[in-house]
Amino acid sequence: CFALLPPSLAFSPPLTGGLRVSLSPSPRLATSLPRRSTGGLYSVIMASHGLGFDFGTSGVRINVVSSTTLEVVHADSRAYSEQSADVWSNAMDELLLAIPEKIRSDIDRISVSGTSASVLLATPSGASRGPRMYDFSVVGAPKGEEAMAMIKREAPAGHCVRSATSSLAKVLCWGLEEPIEKGVKVAHQADFLAHRLTGEGAPVTSDWNNMLKFGYDPMEDEYPGWVKSLTGACGLGTEQLPRVVPPGGLVG
Repeated sequence: CFALLPPSLAFSPPLTGGLRVSLSPSPRLATSLPRRSTGGLYSVIMASHGLGFDFGTSGVRINVVSSTTLEVVHADSRAYSEQSADVWSNAMDELLLAIPEKIRSDIDRISVSGTSASVLLATPSGASRGPRMYDFSVVGAPKGEEAMAMIKREAPAGHCVRSATSSLAKVLCWGLEEPIEKGVKVAHQADFLAHRLTGEGAPVTSDWNNMLKFGYDPMEDEYPGWVKSLTGACGLGTEQLPRVVPPGGLVG
């Protein structure tokens, strides 16, 4: 995600106050941020940096990159041995607060990338269920066979959601195991973490890359009818699914 921040922002998560966020098209965005625009908001910023988070399987690393020279001006990382929304959030907060104030005050955009098909059910205060990580298979889960049978009846032949590790399979399995509460939102790892930066008032937002394994159709830019049929069958309303933007599109 990209974030445009006021220079005085002190990074007291969740971040608020004029924050604009868009989803990263690539995990390497932390070291390949685009150069500044020559107009609009960027034209009045004398010095700015981009901050990139890359959440992986054993930890998270960050780079802060000059928007003009593309030089890395700060780098840091945190390791973790377990996967949870709290672990990710704490690592994010620690890394934000460890950035030297002089550098931090010049950050005007933030990118976040996470592991594909790592998904959770999110509430404003954290995770309701999950995460189920990228390599979690619903095969052997209490309702896994039923979830896969539903997908095979509805999803087009050859579609990636027909994999037992797809995010759609994981979410359907949750819904079949126990009703999903109203107000709970589906979010991938990067979606959840980007949402922390935009505040509770912003919608949970994903991009085409994350949502491909949920069945979103980027060509038509919509949830296909068969996806809405499957999610509806397990009690999920469309308002509980992420808003979807193109990679690099504005989140908030």
